[in-house]
Amino acid sequence: MDVLPIIESCPLPRPTSFIEARHSAEWYFPRMEEGKKLRFLRPYSFEKNSLGLFEPIGDEEISVDEAELILVPALGFNQKGYRLGRGGGYYDRILSSESVQKKTVGLSFSKLFPVPFLAETHDLKIGKMITEIQIHSFLD
Repeated sequence: MDVLPIIESCPLPRPTSFIEARHSAEWYFPRMEEGKKLRFLRPYSFEKNSLGLFEPIGDEEISVDEAELILVPALGFNQKGYRLGRGGGYYDRILSSESVQKKTVGLSFSKLFPVPFLAETHDLKIGKMITEIQIHSFLD
């Protein structure tokens, strides 16, 4: 499920305070870096990268170990909770430990779950997957 339209519905620039005013959590967003790495930044604004994706501009960073919950984008999830990404491996690399994977959550519509595919050795298994009718737990 693409949450970007929700984020895009607020006017640019979108300071973190705008998002956090509606939630008690601090929100950090991924930024792609050289070497296919992700950094999670608390934004004061967003900008489009070379791929046309909005990425955060900010100075405050959080590690995945420090995060309490991590929303993970995907094309889909299979019946065992493995994530089908877009082939870059950004999330597979940064979320490789099981302790971090337990904090991950994927979103999908029930009609789109599960997606039939065979997981590869590098594929990420998420902790939970939420649809509009059910919460699936994979690493409890």
